[in-house]
Amino acid sequence: MVSAEMPQWSEDLARWPEPGQSYRDPVGGVVVVVLTPPRWPGVLRCGGVAMMPARPLPCSYHSRNSLGKALRPGQRYRDSASGLEVRCVRGGNGRLTYVGQPLTAV
Repeated sequence: MVSAEMPQWSEDLARWPEPGQSYRDPVGGVVVVVLTPPRWPGVLRCGGVAMMPARPLPCSYHSRNSLGKALRPGQRYRDSASGLEVRCVRGGNGRLTYVGQPLTAV
């Protein structure tokens, strides 16, 4: 589903990611869960595409093998400037950024 088809979501709308909230990349399918909220609102992106709030994955979900993927399930990523920390629950390709700053693996 494209963001234009979702009237409640706008790429231009900066949000305060909250702990426990899942975000999904609508193009590549990467899913992350927020562990630590940022100090300021912004847009979380993967590969330059704005991630959108998503429903949490069920406990029975098993991620496919992520060998060769840039983002691996279970890995934590952090933006030291804002304090945002997320855990990847569904891997894929791309680079996570928050307010234009890349998140680094912890």
